[in-house]
Amino acid sequence: MRSRWVGKLAGPLFLIAAGVLLLLNTTGVLPWSIWNILWKSWPVLLIACGAAMILDGRAKASTLTGLVLLALLCMFIILAIMPEACRFAFIDDHLAHKEFCISGHDYSPEEFMLRVGAGSENVDIMTDDGADIFTSKARYSSPASEPSLRTSYGGGVLEAEYEAAPPTGSFGAVIIPTCSQHVITLGQPSLPTSLEMRVGSGNIDAFLEGLVVRNVEVEVGSGKAILTFPSYAPGTGSKSLPELVLNVGSGRADIFHLGNAGMGRVSGTVGSGKACIDLSGDAHVPAVFADLEVGSGKIELTVPEDAGLSIEPRIGSGSMQVDGRRYRRNDFGAGERWVSENYETATRLIDLVVRVGSGRIEVEHHR
Repeated sequence: MRSRWVGKLAGPLFLIAAGVLLLLNTTGVLPWSIWNILWKSWPVLLIACGAAMILDGRAKASTLTGLVLLALLCMFIILAIMPEACRFAFIDDHLAHKEFCISGHDYSPEEFMLRVGAGSENVDIMTDDGADIFTSKARYSSPASEPSLRTSYGGGVLEAEYEAAPPTGSFGAVIIPTCSQHVITLGQPSLPTSLEMRVGSGNIDAFLEGLVVRNVEVEVGSGKAILTFPSYAPGTGSKSLPELVLNVGSGRADIFHLGNAGMGRVSGTVGSGKACIDLSGDAHVPAVFADLEVGSGKIELTVPEDAGLSIEPRIGSGSMQVDGRRYRRNDFGAGERWVSENYETATRLIDLVVRVGSGRIEVEHHR
């Protein structure tokens, strides 16, 4: 009777265990890479089946299966209550590591072009002062997610393409997302740099302190990209004004203090996702042109209050909001623009063209 009772618990215990683990994944308590660790333990099922055959009894086999699932559930609970440092140290022991380095002793470029493909992975990008132009450290859960780096050099331009490949090597890695962790350091921020970032369902977080920027291109699928330019870097825009090109699908992109990068032109397209663009900063660019288009999603644009702002709206069924006031298609005649009171006297100007489908664009200027 007791064996039959335990056997009936096998299915529910399995569902509870899987649900608990997925909850810990989605709340950030455990990384998704724990699934790869469990997948490597699939031979335990063969052991359990063999033991059940030896026992030669349905009740005993069900009891054994229930006990195995109960043990797995206990392991999940232990991992959940384990201190974070110990928990990630345990998981880190099961991850592979790989590092890349582009040394400044090997190259003396006049310009650096970096392409980063995040895919479904997590990529952090930061700056530092050192001899190395580029370094990366990766922790990944399967050989299929091993990162790669390709470089080329010519005409004074050093090009590097870093791919954080999504895991596709095994059945378990395909059906369960397993986010690896990649950290990229740009060791010579004074070197003029162009960035191209592609994000699928993963994340890129770039904190670009003191980086001399040439051009930036960001493409986001369903994931998220965060770019922060915390301070103005002398030399930014010395040859030509940098340009930002942003393309967001259903994901999200947050661009902070873009004015520190000295951008002269901003182009952005958002589908059903969201983009937040902050144009504040210390780089003095007399004129900035921005062309923004949103489908069913949303764009939030923050403009420095001392800048003169002119907006050419092309609104469909959606709306445009400026400093809290909402405008629709019928509020503007053909060729009519929204112009701030300080546009004629401001020392720097921002000319904005917005195309709105069924979504919304919000502009904060406060003049």
